[in-house]
Amino acid sequence: MPNPIFENKRLRSVLVLMVCLAMLAPSYFVNNIHSHDWGGDFAMYIKQAQNMVLGVPQTDNNYIFNPENAVLGPKTYPIGFPLILAPVYAAFGNDISAFIDLMAVLAVLFGLMVFVLLRDRVHWGLALLVSVGISYHTTVLFFKREVMADIPFTLFALLALFAVDRKKWWIAALALLMAALTKSVGVTLLIAVGFLLFVQRQQTGDKDFRSLLKHPIAKLLLIVAAGYFLLSNVIFQTNAAEGYSSVWSDFELSTVLYNNLNYYFEFLRWFLFDAINEKPAGTLATGLFLALAFLGWGMAAYKKLGAMEVWFPIYIMVLLAYPYHASGLRFLLPIIPLLFLYVATVFGSLDQRFRPALVLLAAVPFLFTFQRSAELVKDWPKDVDGPQSTHAMEMLDYVRTSTPKDAIILFSKPRVLALYTDRQAIGNGRYQSMSSLYAQVDSLPITHVIQADALWNPGIDTLLFNASDLTTLEFETPGFKVYKWVGE
Repeated sequence: MPNPIFENKRLRSVLVLMVCLAMLAPSYFVNNIHSHDWGGDFAMYIKQAQNMVLGVPQTDNNYIFNPENAVLGPKTYPIGFPLILAPVYAAFGNDISAFIDLMAVLAVLFGLMVFVLLRDRVHWGLALLVSVGISYHTTVLFFKREVMADIPFTLFALLALFAVDRKKWWIAALALLMAALTKSVGVTLLIAVGFLLFVQRQQTGDKDFRSLLKHPIAKLLLIVAAGYFLLSNVIFQTNAAEGYSSVWSDFELSTVLYNNLNYYFEFLRWFLFDAINEKPAGTLATGLFLALAFLGWGMAAYKKLGAMEVWFPIYIMVLLAYPYHASGLRFLLPIIPLLFLYVATVFGSLDQRFRPALVLLAAVPFLFTFQRSAELVKDWPKDVDGPQSTHAMEMLDYVRTSTPKDAIILFSKPRVLALYTDRQAIGNGRYQSMSSLYAQVDSLPITHVIQADALWNPGIDTLLFNASDLTTLEFETPGFKVYKWVGE
């Protein structure tokens, strides 16, 4: 007698979804620690969330943007991720453990979204394998402890693509808006959806402007644009574009493209085939995987052009053209599930007799990293070197309690300093010229300089060595020295 649960399509879908959630949920506890590395991005996001809760303008964050070190980050980030962090800050204050817990929850939701996205096009068993395999990959398990915008952005981006292709317009509107608000590259989703609208209009031959305004995609884009303008330019005013424009102007495009192609290929080779990463077989396997993925993308686009098929190459082009590539998983995360999906598309087009091999092939990349993942699940580092370490807290406490409130401090991690001390801070470029650095010291003027052994910065080291007669040591704890700039 047939089981009514498996006969009911809706119940079966819910059951499979619950199975996926049950398998992903334990990842919440893995590598869930109570300290953060020095980073810098996390501090800016938390500071902006703090400003939201306190009703302070986004730009009043004590971070002084340095055009000589634009790669460090703009004056403010987009407001999407701080919006997510703000309720946590309101409930728990500046508690890094609470923020890391939130990231663990978002990582589980990301894995669940990968499953939903793939399940819509491939067998649920394959979708489950890929979602669990990605979520328990060592890189993801390490990355989810970082309070960064990339996991929530990927979650919203994948949800937006899924909702647009399924014509779930209100879900699509919210997901598109949050993706665009979370990372500037979210604008590529709007470009992709706009291009999809253009293609559909071309196919129907409809050139009437009034009918354009009635098109659901046009309405979707108008709602998202209005929401973006309201939140980013009226309610919360930011100037994130300032820093990004400086980054783009400092690099030659051909060099950037070449470096990014090499870097991302090497990273994917390690991510997919860790055990044979350094061998020619790893290069061949990665090349074959990417070739199949792009073939599958072409087949999917030819069969039916959806938002996912339009966005995939647009995002890759931006990824390759963006100058800052040393990001590992961060920028690749949104397309890794799509690479697996399009590889599955190729094998899904084969005769049914060959389809069981697809599950085995999909498992191969995760078999190479299984041992490292298992080791991490058993034992992970409970603390990392960062602002929560004992001596760092001593240094930060000194700056917060013993320096003037109008102090301007030069430090390798100015956004971290601004968050934990409420003092204005600027970060120099590691190889910024001494003449430029001296000019900034005089013009701001800089009142203190902090030297940190664990944060390699030849610019600060050289400045302190050359200007030893212009500084006095005010505070010292293992790993940190706080100097007062006394000047001429």
